[in-house]
Amino acid sequence: LFIVARDPPAKDCSSAVSLLQEFVQARCEFCAHQKILTWTFEEHVGLLNDKALNFRSTVQLHGLRGDHPDKFCGGWQTSKKKAQRDTAERVLWYFKTAGENVVLPPATNTIVSDDILKLQGWVAKQSGKPPSSDLLVWNFEESSGDDKQYRATVSFMLGAACAQHFCSGFLPSKEQAMIDTSRRVMWFASLIADDSRG
Repeated sequence: LFIVARDPPAKDCSSAVSLLQEFVQARCEFCAHQKILTWTFEEHVGLLNDKALNFRSTVQLHGLRGDHPDKFCGGWQTSKKKAQRDTAERVLWYFKTAGENVVLPPATNTIVSDDILKLQGWVAKQSGKPPSSDLLVWNFEESSGDDKQYRATVSFMLGAACAQHFCSGFLPSKEQAMIDTSRRVMWFASLIADDSRG
């Protein structure tokens, strides 16, 4: 999952987190007064900006499957609120694509690429893991010259020892390159699916 965001209003964060809380609460096997979401945060300097502190959140959902919490990790963001919202949006998207009746948060200033979400969901399904940013490793190559362009390479594991690498063409932004790469992977995945049916 890749998210590019301007600073959204604070209500957007609470909206995604509130919708997640309501979703889990409606399906929770626990009594009403037990904690159903547990949030943790990681910090790292220099991932999104050379000097800035970045945050990634992980949420555990309690009560959906007895004593075994479901765990979801978000991507690196520039604040804890953005990291929390990012993770909440991923979880809601994951359950919606799994066929659950989920209310997604209203559109915000956050741009979530459907192509990258589809790629993450496909890799998660193939590897038998819940979607998280750790499933995909992105690397970028910058073109030389005045007109900078970027090529994105995504790497992921399918199975125990089968690393896959796909790259895009050179495009004007990293985001466009990531989307191009994601589309190439999903095109390849559709070929595999067609072969297995034929």
